[in-house]
Amino acid sequence: MLRLLVLLLFAGPVFADPPKLKELSPAPKLEPLPNTPIAIEAGKYRWYSVEGYTGPLTLTVEGSSVGIKEVDKPLTLFGVVSGQADPGEYPISAGAMIVWGRDAGPTKVQAWGVVDGKAKLLLSLMFQVGPRPPPDTDPHTEPVPVPTAKALWLVTVEDMQTRTADAAMVQGDTRYWESLRTKGHDFRQYDKSKGEGVNYAKKAALKGVALPAVLVFDKNAASPAEPLAIVPLPKTTAGLDALILKHGAK
Repeated sequence: MLRLLVLLLFAGPVFADPPKLKELSPAPKLEPLPNTPIAIEAGKYRWYSVEGYTGPLTLTVEGSSVGIKEVDKPLTLFGVVSGQADPGEYPISAGAMIVWGRDAGPTKVQAWGVVDGKAKLLLSLMFQVGPRPPPDTDPHTEPVPVPTAKALWLVTVEDMQTRTADAAMVQGDTRYWESLRTKGHDFRQYDKSKGEGVNYAKKAALKGVALPAVLVFDKNAASPAEPLAIVPLPKTTAGLDALILKHGAK
């Protein structure tokens, strides 16, 4: 599993056309095949934007064959674009989503937003590192349901030595975190190098999720429980609200 990314609750945008993935990188355009993953080479990059949606995103990732980074501010990437042989320097604008190949295999990425005060699945993507598998010819494939719970236990884990401004604002919003308890949820905040934080950081690493991260558990599940989700820590408390809504809680 891997790297990911992040939401104005009760004031989300409304769109007439479904959001679309737009390629921003100069990767060679392959002839699209139905029900076929997006190809990317190991050690190389592609980057995208989501057209038709202007709010913040929350990305969930299933798989570890690719890495993902949401760009906070304009940057210059030095690397090799998938499908090309030589490295180059490429300006990348804020809001873009960089994807790079790690190991052979597929990775599923879902982009979530908030529309009319509710978490909404905007895009469901599949990336493939290595040879592309044959197209899925089964038209009756059912989507994998999102695990839900009535009450959640949110565990955040980060490297306190390299805490970002966004993480500081979210983690430090005491009023917000305490409000979750009034709704029946609970939370814990850990440093990756101390106590239980070491184990939670390992869980995030095994999923390919970079810190800071949030692990979502069913609060009422028997211990030890597996997390319902492990995702990058959203950059706003609205993003956390969307994550909570996605997993069935209020």
